[in-house]
Amino acid sequence: MEDKYPLSIRHAIFFAGLFLGLFAISRTSYLLMHTLVEMFSVVVACSIFMIAWNARRFVTNGFFLFLGIALLFVGILDLVHALAYKGMNVFAGYDANLPTQLWIASRYLISLSLLAALLIGRRRLNAYVVLAGYAVVTAVLLLSIFLRVFPDCYVEGSGLTGFKIASEYVISLLFAGTLVLFYRLRREFEPSILGLLAGAVVCSIISELVFTLYIGVYDLFNLLGHFSKVLAFYLIYKALIETSLVRPYALFFRQLSDKTRELERSNEELEQFADLVSHDLRAPLNTIGACAQLIRDKYAGRLDERGRMHADHIVQGTQRMARLIRSILDYARISRQTKAFVKVPLDTALAAALQNLGTRLDAAGAEVESAPLPEVQGDEVQLVQLFQNLVENAVKYRGTDAPRVRISAERTNGFGAAGASPGWRITVEDNGMGIDPKLHDRIFQIFERGAQTEGSDGSGIGLAVCKKIVERHGGRIGIASEPGRGSAFSFTLPA
Repeated sequence: MEDKYPLSIRHAIFFAGLFLGLFAISRTSYLLMHTLVEMFSVVVACSIFMIAWNARRFVTNGFFLFLGIALLFVGILDLVHALAYKGMNVFAGYDANLPTQLWIASRYLISLSLLAALLIGRRRLNAYVVLAGYAVVTAVLLLSIFLRVFPDCYVEGSGLTGFKIASEYVISLLFAGTLVLFYRLRREFEPSILGLLAGAVVCSIISELVFTLYIGVYDLFNLLGHFSKVLAFYLIYKALIETSLVRPYALFFRQLSDKTRELERSNEELEQFADLVSHDLRAPLNTIGACAQLIRDKYAGRLDERGRMHADHIVQGTQRMARLIRSILDYARISRQTKAFVKVPLDTALAAALQNLGTRLDAAGAEVESAPLPEVQGDEVQLVQLFQNLVENAVKYRGTDAPRVRISAERTNGFGAAGASPGWRITVEDNGMGIDPKLHDRIFQIFERGAQTEGSDGSGIGLAVCKKIVERHGGRIGIASEPGRGSAFSFTLPA
């Protein structure tokens, strides 16, 4: 369930403790505190990039992908900034001006990237072109800084330069422009994500403004600016990383959820259309079948053998078409079922299925044996249909002997995606004509039938319906069979 309030009192207490801890660390080792803060932002930035990059084939808008790529290079600049900080002694011959220049470069990059990402919105991107473009821009920034072409931002003894202070205000204005765009595009975002991203931008503005006030790179205003940066990146984490893992459909604006709702409406309309069409088709089919049967029965004496054969073909054809229409509707409706699963005794479901097939079983001289069956969680109507289809197949595709069907159950711990949930494996065995192993993967597809069943009155939908029912219950169905040796259909259900 989506949290109505993504941030709570617990978060406030957590951050109060975190900032007190970072403050205490800074009193002992400011370098350690600074490194922890910068590494947190680097990890968040790289994580967003990895999620966005690996999801690029499934995302239909450019916002998340563009921002993810941008954050990778922001993270690179932040990493170099952390290594260049005064006291780290990684880059010989450079003073506190170097990390300050890197800071300004990374803030320009993220503020401009946020604006660009919002302007791109739902447009599709060539991810490799964007990646290459950011690589070039980042390389140019780094070269200009290390070759001392980039304007000075900090002078030892006198503090911040005019360029650095002016840049902080320009960056703040860019972030403010982002807030304006967020407001104008608010209907495109999930409210919780919009609030988190807007909060991150506000924290970034506070960070920029605070960074105009410090004199020494270890003083209080510098510390407060880094605290604001931690909070900004945490809000970005909440909005983009945590949401993408917990509620992925809420991440990419409302586009995916809107498309889902649109698809549901479309499915409902298609189902209503199918019901109407099937009704309109069945009515004339019944008329044609009834008239053909009347001609065949009432005027049999006036028809020659060919005429009676044609009348029989019409009757059989209309009956088969009616069954096909009914089967297609059954197949289409399975996934639309919304009934909650309840405890279903499979013995009861099997008894109902056998009662429905009573006349056909008696006519074929079929015998059905069943071991005691368990109680499972499921949809009783669909489980009755599942047994009915499998037993009916055993009768329909019988061999030379009278049909014999045996149903058994065994416990399994391999149910579900995790492979460790308890469940049941139900097996329906028959002594029918069997199916070639080469066709085992095909027979569960709609309109696919085994070669041995060609020419029968089957619709090619029964096993597809079985597969869809089992999958709706979270299980799997399979077959073990050879021609002339019968078939054994096995499916799993939750305990």
